[in-house]
Amino acid sequence: MSKTQRNEEFVPAWKSPWVWGIAAIVVATVTANFVMITIGLNTHPGLVVEDFYARGKNYFNNEAKRYEDASRLGWQMQLTTPGALKLNEQQPYHFVVRDKEGFPVKGAEVEFSAFRPNDSKKDFTLGMMEVRDGEYTTEVAFPLPGNWDLIVTAKRGEDKMDIAQRVFIEK
Repeated sequence: MSKTQRNEEFVPAWKSPWVWGIAAIVVATVTANFVMITIGLNTHPGLVVEDFYARGKNYFNNEAKRYEDASRLGWQMQLTTPGALKLNEQQPYHFVVRDKEGFPVKGAEVEFSAFRPNDSKKDFTLGMMEVRDGEYTTEVAFPLPGNWDLIVTAKRGEDKMDIAQRVFIEK
């Protein structure tokens, strides 16, 4: 026997640090995937709608009509939010709508809608009251902190336009 052959001994694979390192990486990867799948299933916000195809098709078909209505009507709309947006506190939101010539749009039906991008269960819609010609208001209390998309829709007869704004509600 040669000198090198005598010093070499058989070592089982499970005693090798390389085997333990690779095994640790595999276990960590499987554990991380299991945790991520569990979190994904338990925190699903349900933002997928049942009739996604019909709604998407309807949106694109109506986009041209909305653009045409906006050009024809020329309504100037402005939504004013309170200075400091607070959680669970009734605060006034004001909406002003004027026609092409700058005259108030009187007698419109105005809706204030709030959508939470990551939790559709908390979405809500409120009617706005006309306080003066072309000026509308409503009191709103947001139940959760975070981002909210606001859409105010003004409708008078067959004419309809909306304005959108994103706000952040502090804790």
